[in-house]
Amino acid sequence: MFQTTVCALDLETRRLRWRYDLNSSADGCWLFGTTLYVTARVDSEYRLVALDAETGLERWRRTARDSVLAADSGLVVVADYDAGRVTGLVPETGTERWMSDTAVSASSLSRGEVVIVDDHVFVITADGDLTALEAATGDRRWTISGGTDEHTMMDTLAVDPSARAVYWSRTDKGTITRFDITGELVWETDRSSVEFGISVGNGTVYASTGDGLLALEADTGNERFHVSPAGIEDGSLGCTPLIADDRVYHCLGATVYEVGSR
Repeated sequence: MFQTTVCALDLETRRLRWRYDLNSSADGCWLFGTTLYVTARVDSEYRLVALDAETGLERWRRTARDSVLAADSGLVVVADYDAGRVTGLVPETGTERWMSDTAVSASSLSRGEVVIVDDHVFVITADGDLTALEAATGDRRWTISGGTDEHTMMDTLAVDPSARAVYWSRTDKGTITRFDITGELVWETDRSSVEFGISVGNGTVYASTGDGLLALEADTGNERFHVSPAGIEDGSLGCTPLIADDRVYHCLGATVYEVGSR
């Protein structure tokens, strides 16, 4: 059996800050705020362990085959594969707050397909629809049809909490759509070149395309710019853009690109 150690390094000194021994194999790690969530098989059981990201001390553990999908200060949303549903947990203790109905299946979900805005949890369901859940109870508020009969793993969501808006990228339809949290359509733009994830920041929606990076006005959906690095072939593998201050980092093929403000 593989034995895994989770370590934290100081970025300035590059020295070990702390380590946490699992004595088992780990399935994944997710950092949200000051908490690091680790899924692992410990003592022959699947567990979700919450660690203090600053100290490495264990905050709590939960016996379940979970995958963390989204989190904020008041809620942790996980895919509970044993139950086959999306589950909301209390961040401080890991106790279950609610479990979704069977229409919201855990088996088809990954990060980027579940986001939290205020008192809403937005989920791309197995049949390709966008569903809003009540963050406090897990009850469904509304559902918008995706216009397809199945879910695609390339669809992604991004949110702008300050604008109380959710953005939905659908690669099968080649569209990016903005809704407010009540489900009202604000704008939709046809961008057939969008192939990977989207991010929102600084009033801009950044979308990964097969040949570069697309930037749209967050309020209107109008194009700000579209950059294509020289020598990149259309169809190269990409990833969700990462926003840091006024810079955007985007990988395409085997290269990571930095894009400054314009």
